Amino acid sequence: MAHSIDPSMDKTTDQPMKHSSTKPGKKILEVPCPICRTPTPWEGNPLRPFCSERCKNKDLAAWADGGYAIPTEDSPSSEGGDS
Repeated sequence: MAHSIDPSMDKTTDQPMKHSSTKPGKKILEVPCPICRTPTPWEGNPLRPFCSERCKNKDLAAWADGGYAIPTEDSPSSEGGDS
């Protein structure tokens, strides 16, 4: 059975995302920062989905160092064997 993605749910905790309100009747979607998990406003946040420049740079460094690489298995034809 395929599961649909619900944008109002936090994928890491399977909990509803928090909404805060600055004006009565106006809710602001908050999402957890992918690095430190701090609730972070989605709209109007130039660093989204990150909470700070520090977390943004930490994520960039992890990406540049290959921290998000997906391991793969080499196929027999890529080993340079006899054909």
